[in-house]
Amino acid sequence: MSNTGEKPHRCDVCEMRFQFPYKLKQHKLVHTGEKPFRCDYCEKTFCYQSGLKYHIISHTGEKPYRCDVCKKRFPFLYILMQHKLIHTTEKTIRCDYCGKTFRSKAGLNSHITSHTKPHRCDVCGMRFQYFYKLKQHKLVHTGEKPYRCAVCEKQFQFRYQLMQHKLIHKAKKSFRCDYCEKTFRFKSELKTHIKSHTGEIPYRCDVCEKRFRFPSKLKQHKLIHTGEKPFRCDYCEKTFCSKSELKTHIMRHTGEKPHRCDVCKKRFHTRGKVNEHKLVHTGEKPFACNICDYRCNTKGNLNIHMVVHSDKMSYKCGVCEKTFKRKQQVKQHMKSNHIKKES
Repeated sequence: MSNTGEKPHRCDVCEMRFQFPYKLKQHKLVHTGEKPFRCDYCEKTFCYQSGLKYHIISHTGEKPYRCDVCKKRFPFLYILMQHKLIHTTEKTIRCDYCGKTFRSKAGLNSHITSHTKPHRCDVCGMRFQYFYKLKQHKLVHTGEKPYRCAVCEKQFQFRYQLMQHKLIHKAKKSFRCDYCEKTFRFKSELKTHIKSHTGEIPYRCDVCEKRFRFPSKLKQHKLIHTGEKPFRCDYCEKTFCSKSELKTHIMRHTGEKPHRCDVCKKRFHTRGKVNEHKLVHTGEKPFACNICDYRCNTKGNLNIHMVVHSDKMSYKCGVCEKTFKRKQQVKQHMKSNHIKKES
């Protein structure tokens, strides 16, 4: 079969053909959106193990390939081979357009784009053969997402991303949790979900010993100790520890509320807030106090309640320094004792 070049295995979505069944199986991940290979450092997922392997080097900084001339090191063999051409003096490969010479074919090919791809992005320098391709590319920099899913209202920069996403709504949830029988489309989703039952929290902060299920959460948490807030809002210059916090904050400036309750149509900034709100309709109260019989529908309300059982007085009056358990109690105290007297 390998000698004839025959490709008997056909994808039933896009009709692309493959020589071997494992190639078809691998290709189908493009349509399902499944990315079963997860990075232990940042939780980013990949369709292929090779993609994960290359990505991990960005965390480890590993550079196993060394130039025997200048001792410079590289993460990948192909970059080393390309680099070695620098040490040769001859430029024998000539551009047919302008006559300029190059040491490598890769160098020539890169140069030729200035002739064949005249449309250049003024942000990142990437070049395109057609103007519409450049226009499409610029969405990456502007963040504009003109394509919206009619089912969940999630937005995308490109039409092909939307088409790929739509398959998620059609995909069967064939992976079942043995603990609660909840089903998932992908094995990676099930694996993440199971941790909520097992209580597995393997990543520990070496400063305060708080534990986390994922390394990305630990990395984000550590910013609390360093005080670092690298993500800045362009509207008000307020800074945040994480990109997700910044993204949610920006919606307060723009008024954007992309997530909608399918029962009452009320809109929210985040999907988490929608899920929290839906408990109002179901009457479900999943958060229980481990001291008394109190139950509620949000973790925030449970945290407020837990103050009842604590002796900690976290809030202080700025005028008389009297302390209180709750922030609301401070406000009420100010209104009753200080603001009224001053007026």
